[in-house]
Amino acid sequence: MNLKIWLCNLALLSVLTLSAQSKMGNVTEIEIDGPVVVRLVSGAETGIEALKQEDLVSWEVNGESLVIIAQYQKGRDAAEIEVTINDLQALETTGAVILDGEGEFATRRMELGISGQSIVNMDVDAEILIARVKSQSILGLSGNADDFKLTVDMQSIVNAESLNCAVIDVSANRQSVANINTDGAKLTMKSSNQSLVVE
Repeated sequence: MNLKIWLCNLALLSVLTLSAQSKMGNVTEIEIDGPVVVRLVSGAETGIEALKQEDLVSWEVNGESLVIIAQYQKGRDAAEIEVTINDLQALETTGAVILDGEGEFATRRMELGISGQSIVNMDVDAEILIARVKSQSILGLSGNADDFKLTVDMQSIVNAESLNCAVIDVSANRQSVANINTDGAKLTMKSSNQSLVVE
């Protein structure tokens, strides 16, 4: 009898594991609410693993989005996780996320929403790259983007010196700084409220 129960449990676990892997395979968007340290890897199979302080972080797949939520606990270090994704089309961070990308994230269109004092560094290859950075956040970009649309707001910093672009549309507002590579690019820029665009 115990063997039958064990076999049923094993079969159920296998079904649940396959279902979770199938859901992960559909993920093209990541939403992260920190504080959390993230190692984001460009890889063949999409997955997530908690590396430190596992009890402070949780996640779920909602359609094409992987939603990650981390908790702050006084006297403890932030949680650390590793996320691997095959096709990243959108990334949104809030709440003091520190994210380092590993590998090149290639896609036709990518949208980045970086806020809440987050620090993000990534290497991208996109036809269209849309980045919105605000609330004292920092974004570092390298790689290639044919059409780069950038909005920097609320004392944020973007360093895209190593990002090669054909068309750049940049707007900096409220004491923000955008450092961009305009070599050979068609540039449209707007800066206001003590902000700076460095070419």
